[in-house]
Amino acid sequence: MKKYSEVSKRYAKALFETLNGDKEEIALQQLRKVQAKIENKELKKLLSSPVLSRKEKGIAIFQITASLSLNENIKGLLSVMAAKDRLGNLEEVVSCFEAISDEKNNVLRGDVLSATEIDQTEKKEIERAIEKFTKRKPLLDYKTDEKLIGGISARAGSFTFDGSLSTQLLRLKEEVSKAN
Repeated sequence: MKKYSEVSKRYAKALFETLNGDKEEIALQQLRKVQAKIENKELKKLLSSPVLSRKEKGIAIFQITASLSLNENIKGLLSVMAAKDRLGNLEEVVSCFEAISDEKNNVLRGDVLSATEIDQTEKKEIERAIEKFTKRKPLLDYKTDEKLIGGISARAGSFTFDGSLSTQLLRLKEEVSKAN
């Protein structure tokens, strides 16, 4: 697991434990929505300002997230973080929560790049192959990249699977260079 501050680990672990293994993915999505809402530079500056009291920061975060229908545990986490002046740690708390959830649920997140769109059947094959190799359930984000020419390139956790045509051509070029 990536290195996280002790503060972020404590908040993430506390949230994880309050969920009792239930609705972790929904909580993660909600945390990301909150994070996206407060990504604005001006808002970040305001929430980290020593001019605002902790109570005012709590009110501000409540107003900012009022339009989001958040789980009570998420609201509680944000309230505590605001009261302790720890909203600046939110990004790291979200990452740490994701890592804890993934570890407990044996999930491996990753990305798959392909030159063209991949259909559902191919996605299932890719996921089966990665799961067979890593012994973890892959949760993959699929994207297209014309630079690959053909084939796919997948990264899941610390594993990289590169079957792209551009990489194959590069390897062939290196072999021909070595032969000369």
